[in-house]
Amino acid sequence: MKKGILTSWFLLVYHICYAQTKPSPEVLSNQDNPLIPDKLVEIVIPLVILYLVLDALVTFAKNRSEDQLKAKLIEKGVSEEALVKIFTQTALIRQLQPLKWTLFSLALGLSLLLIYLSRGYLTDSSGYFALSIILLCHAMASFIYYLLLTRDGKLTKI
Repeated sequence: MKKGILTSWFLLVYHICYAQTKPSPEVLSNQDNPLIPDKLVEIVIPLVILYLVLDALVTFAKNRSEDQLKAKLIEKGVSEEALVKIFTQTALIRQLQPLKWTLFSLALGLSLLLIYLSRGYLTDSSGYFALSIILLCHAMASFIYYLLLTRDGKLTKI
């Protein structure tokens, strides 16, 4: 699932970059002020790749350490009820990982749709307005994910 989302993400970023280099003349009247600034794309793409690699490494290390901790607790004879209490939040977060990635993908798609629909308004403005649409949609997705995690008191609120 994660590989499919990652592949879709890279294809989407490639198409955004390709669209940035060859805009159609009837859509963008001002070539000096594109919807997404070139410098922004040059900075954001390596940061996204770095984030994804670091996230994968941290997730791998976290899962491995939790499995080692479970094995040590079982060896020491900790009751099953105690193990369930200890690892309930982790299991809930793992269970909702596909939902998180779905929400973030939907937020990205919605933000790109909003940018596309408002391209007439964005031709004479800064490309940072388009970035703000993307960030607001992702903030909404993060908030929805947080609400889903904390519903019914299953996860301790931060």
